[in-house]
Amino acid sequence: MRIELNTRFVLASLTITPDTCTLIQFGYDAEATTHPVEDGSTIADHVIRKPPKVSFTTTWTPRPIDDTYLPQGNDRGLEAFQILSAALQSRQPIQIITDGQNYENMVLQSVTMPRAFEDGDGRTITIECQQIQIVSGQTVKIRVSKANGFKGKAKKKKTNVTFTRGDAAISAAAAVFTGNYLQAAGFIGLAIK
Repeated sequence: MRIELNTRFVLASLTITPDTCTLIQFGYDAEATTHPVEDGSTIADHVIRKPPKVSFTTTWTPRPIDDTYLPQGNDRGLEAFQILSAALQSRQPIQIITDGQNYENMVLQSVTMPRAFEDGDGRTITIECQQIQIVSGQTVKIRVSKANGFKGKAKKKKTNVTFTRGDAAISAAAAVFTGNYLQAAGFIGLAIK
C-alpha cells in the first residue's frame, strides 16, 4: 500500500491537509457512439473524450501528524468532511496537490465518510472529483451579407460576435451548408486555433 504524504486540498483561500492519502486513482473515460458508423468514416469523430477523474482515500486523525495541518479541532475528520461538503455544494473548482501531481480546476463530485469499528477515533474520507475545462471566448469580426437571391442592393454590415471553438465549428458547418465557403473557411480557422 502506498501512503502519499503532503496531499493538500486548496479550497479558495483555505488549504486542508489529511494525515495520509492511502489511495489515489486517476483515470480517463471516453464514450463511443451506439449508432452505426459509416465505413471509411473517421472513428475519432464518434468518440467523446471525457475530462480526467481522480479519487482519493484520505485518513484524518484526531491529532495531526504535523501541527501545520488544517483543520486543527478535536474532530479533524468531521471538520474536513464539513469543509469538503461545503466546497462540493459551492460547485467551485479546487486545486489538489500531491507529492507527484498538481490537479487544477477540479470539481468535487462526491465526498463520503464511511464509519468502521477499526477506524477508532480516526476518520476516512473518500473524495471523487473531475477536472473541468475552462475556455475563453474570442471576439472576431465577420461580414454578414444578405442571402443569395436577394433583389436589390446587398447590404454588408460588420458585427462583433463571441465564439468558443465549438461555436466556430458549428458556424463553419452552417456556412458550408448555405454555400458560403469563404465564410466557412474563416470559421474553420477559428475552430482549430
